[in-house]
Parts: sequence; structure tokens; C-alpha cells
Amino acid sequence: MIFYISSGLVGGSKLLGTLFGIEPVVGIALTLAAVGSYTLIGGFLAVSRTDVFQALLMLASLLLITVALALNSSPRGGNRIPGRVLEPVQRRRDGEVLTPLFFLSTAGWAFGAFGAQRILQRFMALESRARVEGSRNISIAWLIAVYGLALAVGLMAQPALAEAGLLDQLGDSERVYLVVSESFFHPAIAGLLLTAVIAAVMSTADSQLLLASAVATGDLPGVREFAASLREKSRVWLGRALLVVIGCVGAAIPILYPESIFEFVSYAWGGMGAAFGPVTILALYWRRFNRWGAIVSILAGTLVASVWALQSGGPGGIWDVQPATPGFFAALLAGVAACLLTAPPSRRVLDLFDRATAASA
Repeated sequence: MIFYISSGLVGGSKLLGTLFGIEPVVGIALTLAAVGSYTLIGGFLAVSRTDVFQALLMLASLLLITVALALNSSPRGGNRIPGRVLEPVQRRRDGEVLTPLFFLSTAGWAFGAFGAQRILQRFMALESRARVEGSRNISIAWLIAVYGLALAVGLMAQPALAEAGLLDQLGDSERVYLVVSESFFHPAIAGLLLTAVIAAVMSTADSQLLLASAVATGDLPGVREFAASLREKSRVWLGRALLVVIGCVGAAIPILYPESIFEFVSYAWGGMGAAFGPVTILALYWRRFNRWGAIVSILAGTLVASVWALQSGGPGGIWDVQPATPGFFAALLAGVAACLLTAPPSRRVLDLFDRATAASA
């Protein structure tokens, strides 16, 4: 979660650096101050409500940019952009053909979603069980739309910039959204589009900040017992203090060890997907799943994903595979094996599982 917070702070820093020439360290600090302030004051309710507007802003901005790039890519006067759009799904930038290993690695981003605790947190906060289906449909529709449009922007941006003679402005590939916004739109509209970057940063960072603070207060040994001994108001202030501490740690990491947004998100997303993804799926759909399976699955997924993320190269570039992929399968196999080698769940747990699955049928 902390590495995910770091990725959001780096994203905000890059936007501030592009627009105002602000140094990365200052940009990270300003982004943390912006995100941390309303998260600290408003808590879960503020994060949930702002996320709605941020999500709509991201969707509208990506749609507008996709339409603009599509219009720029329409055949006219020998424009070769449509043919070049497919190049990124056929070969790398260095000209090498993409291998099955690359697509297996890409699948890791899907595995990571199963372990995204901030998504599960939203469903846990629903007012009633009757809202689950509608909320799920809204979430899936938004995900398909946003990821589809983001993919379209990624595929069309480079050839469009090359055709317009602006490719030399790109430099860092993670700035493609910023460069396209400034290159193809009036400054007033570009300014509006660039607020979507801050929306994306905030919607992720605030959720991770709040979730990490809640986990630290309610689950960490030592802190949990201390929090339980406090009065309710004191526990709230403890959570706020931990939120500040976690935010500062999340800011210190990219300052001391600068990495790309992709690297931070890959590590965080892979770790959460491997640690919690198989546990979530098995707990929901396998009646035989028990606590030993959960413990072994979490440990195996965390270990494999962490070790994998620290490696590079290898035969055929095997170590460059997104860590969620090997971690997810290792955790899945380890969890199943542990369950089969240990006693089944108690009758109380089985009854709870039967009631839950019957209610959702």
C-alpha cells in the first residue's frame, strides 16, 4: 500500500514539474499535502465522495482525448497513423517481436485486481446487500470504459505525435497524456484535461492512505492492542497520526529511491494481487478453504512476488514478468495444497459460508 501511495505522489510530481517546472521533491511534498489534507479531515466519507467526481473526470478526459486522437488519425493525404497504431501490440519500441511471455506478464495486471483491498473496502461499505449487484455493474462498466480508452490513447498517441512532428517533446513515455493534452488542445481545455491527472493521483493515493492507516490501527500487532485500550476519540486521532506517518514514508521512498510510476505500481499491484487475490477467490468460492490455506497462500504469494520483483533478465526475460503473475499462481497452488493437507473448516465456518453463498445466489 505504501508503494502504491509512492506511485501516486510521483504522478502528481510529474504533472507539477511539467506545468510549473517544480522540482520532484517539492512536487511530491505538495501532492502529499493536497491528498493528505482532505483525507485527514474527512476520512472515508470524503474519500468516497471525491472519488465519484474524480472517476467521472477521468472518464470524460480520456474520452475527449481518444476522440481527438482518432480524428487526427483519420486517413487523409497519405496519413499512415492507422497502420502504425497496431505496432505496440506487435513489437517493442526496440523492434523486437512480442512473445507469449510478454502477454503472460501483462496478465499480471488483471491478477492484481483480485487483491486490491481498496476495491473490496468500497463493497464492504455498502449500505445493504441489495446494492451489491448494481454497484458491481457500475464498477465493471467504469473499468472497461476507462481501461479501454486509456489503451486507445496509448496506442494512438505516439503515431499521432510523430505525424504532427511533436514526438521529440515526449521524452518520458509516462508523460504521454500530458504532452497530448498540451499539443492537441486549446490551453483552457488542456488545463481541464490535466486536472484528470490529479484526479487519478488523488483517487488512488487517498484510498491507499486511508486503508493503510486503518490496517495499521486495527491489524498490526502491538498497535492493535494499544488502539483497543483507547477511547473512541483517541483511536480516531491515532489513526490520523498513523496516516501522516504512512504518507511521509510513502513520500520518502521516491525521494530517496527515484523510480518510474510503472515500477512502483507494478511492485505494489503485484504484491497485493499475489498476497490477497487467491485468498479472496478461494474464500468466496471454495467451501473447503480454511485458515491454514489462507496463511500459507498469503505468505507464498508475498514471498514469490517480492523476490520476483527484485530480479531482472533471466532466460527469455523470465524475471521481467510482472510479479503478480508468478506470485498469484504460487499462492493459489500453495493455498489449495495447505487446505488439502489440513483439517477442514469448523461447522461454524461452513454454516457461515453456506449462508453467504445462499444469500448471493
